[in-house]
Amino acid sequence: MTAPTRILVVDDSPTIRRVVSSVLQRAGFDAVAVASGEAALQGCAVEMPGLLLVDATMPGMSGVELITRLVDEHPDAPPILLLCTRGDDLAAHDPSLRGRGVVDTITKPFSPEALLAVVQHTVEKHGAARATAEHTRVIATLAQIPVAEPRSRPRSPAHDFDDDEKTAPAVPRTMPTTTTSNPGQAIGVSLPSGFALIGDLAVIALPEVLQLLKFQSHTGLLAVDAGGLRFQVALEGGAVVALTAAERDGAPTRRAELLLGHYFVAPGLVDETALEVLLATPSLGRPLGERLLASGQISADDLRRTLGEQVQDLMVELLRARRGVFALRPGADLLPPLVVSPGWAIDGLLFEALRRIDEWGVIETEVPSFDACFVVRGAPDETGLSADERAVLLLLASGPSRVADVVKRSTLRAFDVCRVLYRLSVLQRVRRIDDGDGRGLVSDHAGVSTTPRESS
Repeated sequence: MTAPTRILVVDDSPTIRRVVSSVLQRAGFDAVAVASGEAALQGCAVEMPGLLLVDATMPGMSGVELITRLVDEHPDAPPILLLCTRGDDLAAHDPSLRGRGVVDTITKPFSPEALLAVVQHTVEKHGAARATAEHTRVIATLAQIPVAEPRSRPRSPAHDFDDDEKTAPAVPRTMPTTTTSNPGQAIGVSLPSGFALIGDLAVIALPEVLQLLKFQSHTGLLAVDAGGLRFQVALEGGAVVALTAAERDGAPTRRAELLLGHYFVAPGLVDETALEVLLATPSLGRPLGERLLASGQISADDLRRTLGEQVQDLMVELLRARRGVFALRPGADLLPPLVVSPGWAIDGLLFEALRRIDEWGVIETEVPSFDACFVVRGAPDETGLSADERAVLLLLASGPSRVADVVKRSTLRAFDVCRVLYRLSVLQRVRRIDDGDGRGLVSDHAGVSTTPRESS
């Protein structure tokens, strides 16, 4: 039997390492993960893998530096797939990388399907062993990985009923009729009318709830009160078709960086003055995205992409909350007027959200607070920087600036600004001169921006 292809995953994010390794292993590959370029070089010196997956922007030795050293030390190095964050491309790092073993790039966030497709194509193209595990089984089990360690469970009696063709038809006749009208009555618990599920996030984590709804192909509205906000997750067929956030009194969130208008204005899709004029006119009940589309200011592709960015950011906020309550109401009639079909896969949203939460922890080692102040070290040096890194460095060239002020002046999201500042600090292009009030990024970035922009 041919030995499975050995794949080395190099990424500083624990979530990326854990999930990518598990996906590859379940697809039949021999996957090993390390957290740094130095560890990767040591591993390759002992046993050269058949393929490398390398994060482009790791702290310390970056992915680009790792690739350069690997090829210099091992001219016969295997093919390399470069993992890039959205906004960073291969050319931004070094166009010559393709001549040094990089055969393709994978942009984060990526789905398990996309990851396996690129890996399998690369392995087959370069004559390595082919994966043998079923693709669908990998995707079905992936959802368990970010939430908890796998655990064995006893076989449910329900499985025995389902497997017995004679017994199964009789089961519904033996169950109380109240089970369908009010499930809680069957076990002596009263649920409010119209609600199928109510719970406490301290008891059951939100990812577990979302995965359950995905497997059930659920359609309805999941309301979550957590982190000082009220979220509404609209689901259709087990996919997220809309996600909104509001203050507890129902007003649009004061977190301006989470409002939909910000996602149109920041990258220059919509002029801020034009947006304010539009918001000043009666909406007649139509959401902002629909009104911008009707006015010709954005395209349908712009709307879907922008809504996707907002949904992903809101999912990060949801998963950050450790305490709160949720309530589920089934029914297609509860869906909001503006939804995107076929929606966004829950697995992909959870994967990227957990990755970002991991990355926040690393970022805070250099960027502890939105009140922290940064200044350029000496003359601005743009050598080897990506477009985003050059843009943030330019904003700091005028003098010391708080992180919150850089976010306001940048076209990047708050998370991306902090990620870039972390990278610039590690590269010693900028330095921190004030730690602010000591509050962490997770706790205090509610006050990043105060410009009023409609949320949906």
